[in-house]
Amino acid sequence: MNHGFYKNLPPVFKQGPTGIQIFQTNILVNLVTDQSEYQLEEKSSVERNFAVGLWVNDPEGTPQKATPTKTITSSAVFNSAYLVIRRDEQDHYRKLYLRDIKRVNDQGEPYYLSIGERINLSESLLYVNNSSAIGNDEVIEFAVDYVKTV
Repeated sequence: MNHGFYKNLPPVFKQGPTGIQIFQTNILVNLVTDQSEYQLEEKSSVERNFAVGLWVNDPEGTPQKATPTKTITSSAVFNSAYLVIRRDEQDHYRKLYLRDIKRVNDQGEPYYLSIGERINLSESLLYVNNSSAIGNDEVIEFAVDYVKTV
């Protein structure tokens, strides 16, 4: 994948036929009633790469990953959720609210990240403040755009 969103990235990243190659992976977090903290995927393709953008899927929609019995959580839960993106046990982004990411995405753009180092998604967390409102078989899904070095 390559689109014009990331045209100002330095040329040290892996190139495709039309410029810097942007990779994307979807992260699905299964929610549990009254649980407020969630560890993100241990074996994500984003691990140890450079995250450059985020996308979130609409509340109460259908996840893009193959999960026929799951639905994306309600707006009340979604709007209370935020990400903490970490690397080597240090926070790079604290309280990245999903509602703020969605507001940018609704303009047709990714939520841009500026992290000068590779991230550890496995150290990163999702928090849900309104965890008592989580229903059965609900998830939060977001996508990470990332680049790789050559």
